[in-house]
Amino acid sequence: MNAESNWWGTVDVTQISNKIYDKIDNTLLPLVNFSRFLGAPGGNPHGIMVLGGTISENQVWEEALSPYLIFGDVTVAAGYNLTIEPGVEVIFMGLYDLNISGSLSAIGQSGNKITFTSVRRSEGGRDWDRMVLNTTSVLSHAIIEYGTNAVYTSENPTIEFCKFQNNYRGLTLYGNASPQANNNRITRNDIGVLVDLRPEHNPAAVINSNYLYNNNFNLYTTTNSTDCSSKLIAAEGNWWGTEDPSAIEASIYHRPDNALLPFVNFDNFLADPVDYISITGVQATPQFYDPTNGLFNLSYNLEIASNVRVDIFDYVTKQRVKALVDGQSRSQGYNLETWDGKNDTGEYLPAAVYTYKISAQTPEGGEGEYNPWYYTGTVDIQNGAIAPASFDPYSGEVADITYDLVEPAWVTLKAGVNGAPTSTRTLIDNKPRATTDNIDKWDGRSDSGAISGNGNYVVYGWTTLLPDNTVIIESTLVVSDLVISPYAIFPEYGDIANIAYDLNADSRVTITIEGLAGQTIKTLADNEFVPLGEHNILWDGTDETGRLVTSPGNYKVRITVRNLNGIEGRGAVRHLTVFR
Repeated sequence: MNAESNWWGTVDVTQISNKIYDKIDNTLLPLVNFSRFLGAPGGNPHGIMVLGGTISENQVWEEALSPYLIFGDVTVAAGYNLTIEPGVEVIFMGLYDLNISGSLSAIGQSGNKITFTSVRRSEGGRDWDRMVLNTTSVLSHAIIEYGTNAVYTSENPTIEFCKFQNNYRGLTLYGNASPQANNNRITRNDIGVLVDLRPEHNPAAVINSNYLYNNNFNLYTTTNSTDCSSKLIAAEGNWWGTEDPSAIEASIYHRPDNALLPFVNFDNFLADPVDYISITGVQATPQFYDPTNGLFNLSYNLEIASNVRVDIFDYVTKQRVKALVDGQSRSQGYNLETWDGKNDTGEYLPAAVYTYKISAQTPEGGEGEYNPWYYTGTVDIQNGAIAPASFDPYSGEVADITYDLVEPAWVTLKAGVNGAPTSTRTLIDNKPRATTDNIDKWDGRSDSGAISGNGNYVVYGWTTLLPDNTVIIESTLVVSDLVISPYAIFPEYGDIANIAYDLNADSRVTITIEGLAGQTIKTLADNEFVPLGEHNILWDGTDETGRLVTSPGNYKVRITVRNLNGIEGRGAVRHLTVFR
């Protein structure tokens, strides 16, 4: 479907693509070609659509026509050359390859790099597949990000002065691959460099003068379960982010980890390079941040005076929401940045999880970044308690589940009969929680809203570590002591449910009656101002039209609270039963 030459309200390809539901979202649908999108209403067109297929002519991808949108596997045929100019952005629109059977000349400039990226730009990569390079390929001064295998070769290309970041595998070397891989920055990938060998292979790769650091594995070797222990991988003269040999060793997977694997020689590793700017001592407080109560403080130490960027990103979408510091000069040593919780347009951001990145650069070309790789793992739950130990849901009683965490984490909690194979109720599902003073509640009902029978119940759960560079925006508003009396009503006989709740601060309150599927049956309060303290509201069993609800069964009462700046706090949900 042709949708060229339109203004989409932005020139960000990711945002444009997210506004279109087509083949990218569902393979049964047609593909929408939105290339040549306008830079403004009535503005100049941008973007070239590159459909999958074979390039059988010499081509130049020009900066003036950038970006190039890849909608399928593309092959440069033998005997033909693809030249990519400095400043070009190549955006893969799906899990596609760029295969070089002819030759590739992708030579950027230090201040005007070529970028190979994904339209989704999701953390951890895997959004496009790979560039397959042959001996006649030259890749220089390029950014390669958000790919699965990113750059893959079994031959001898030249790869230099490139930045590999946020890929699953940054650089994959297979077979006899012997590239010249020098002066590259390979960071924040699951695997920085993967070397895949067989006994018959004898690679002579030159992997030196690179910065290999802050990857899950900086270098990883693998075989097809055959003995390659006699092989040696030369990886001397690289900077591994540390001068501690044991720390370097721990970042490499090779013969000491598996007797069948080759040995990686990382001798003569570089000391702290002069163009690597160390950013240390990063402290962010408070991690759980309510903009109503003051500023978020981000402090750090710079190895040398630098121009600094500090960006805030939405954790889920990975989109930047705030340029907190935009290339401003900062001194050597201690620096402090503050943030008011607003986005680039001056609006308070909604309650959600965000991440921050600190980048430093000098006029001489030095670079540094604080954007730690996210290592998943569990976190111990401590000091768990349930009070009261015995409670009666028929009387509207609610149990408080309190606990601490060793570190902030995503938390899932469930309640169920001790020894039963399945849970009765999911209390919270993958919600961020702080290290101390966590309180969640259970009203004694199951996921279906039914009151649980008498028995010995347990609360159990699991956790996942939050990334080190997260900040969670949420209001300190809390709905406490939400009690519904009686627990069941006969509306036909005039029964009315009293919904009593307590607020710890002035709030904007929304109260809805919902079906178990989440559909709204009736709105009792819609973003109404309610002062702190105890309050109540009544429900007579009617829907929005004023008629009695037709279906007997269990319903939810949901209270949502926002502070006066619109930031959501901790609401509450309870069940009640309607009889007919």
